[in-house]
Amino acid sequence: SIVNGSPAVGSSYVVAMLTGEGEPQAGCTGAYLRPRVVVTAAHCVIKGEGRAPELNRPIDQFYVSQPGIDLKSPDAKQNKVRVLKVWTEPDYFNRWQPEKKLMETQVNDVAFLFLEKELEGATLTRAATREEIEDFRLGSKSAFHLGYGTIGGPGGVMTSNDGKPYLVEGIVGNQSHPDHIPLRDRHLNVLYPYGKSIGPGDSGSPLMMNKGNEVLYLGTIYAGGGWADIAKGNTSVRGVASVTV
Repeated sequence: SIVNGSPAVGSSYVVAMLTGEGEPQAGCTGAYLRPRVVVTAAHCVIKGEGRAPELNRPIDQFYVSQPGIDLKSPDAKQNKVRVLKVWTEPDYFNRWQPEKKLMETQVNDVAFLFLEKELEGATLTRAATREEIEDFRLGSKSAFHLGYGTIGGPGGVMTSNDGKPYLVEGIVGNQSHPDHIPLRDRHLNVLYPYGKSIGPGDSGSPLMMNKGNEVLYLGTIYAGGGWADIAKGNTSVRGVASVTV
């Protein structure tokens, strides 16, 4: 899912967003934030061109996978967990018409999912503090990303996720800020190492940072670019991503 990333089956913290009763297949990605709580992107759960709290499908069709699981493994389907409740900002608007400068879908693009039961394994240690986030923004720290999105192939063709989460490390922050995001404090712009990028379907992935024995949640990745060029073999390009803090 991360172009030129490393397979990361068995990783804690990352889950795939699943729908319905069919065979597990990743849509968006999420982070195991707290027992019975997953955090993802709001645009993954709110109806396209719709306003919160209107979901894009009935609540009983939302599930999450176990953390770090290979979705093609025999127990992936039977061990998925139902989502009971979704929370987003009450005024979230999933509208994306950039040609008209209507890009509200990227404002406060984060959702919390409350689960029927706890998942297996460890949750993230905690959310990063404001000081830690600003330290990362200045480029003095690096972060990592786990995601279940599409995979870059020869010629720049993006193919469906193969059931595995993927990892990229060495992600750094910078101080750029898009005009359409009202609050700087709720947004991070990040750069991937050269030759690596986010991929479609990684929306909702956690951006995480190690600090001693802790794994900190910096924010939720909701958009990015660079994958087409990198999948074609252009390793002089750095992937970019936007993150809701």
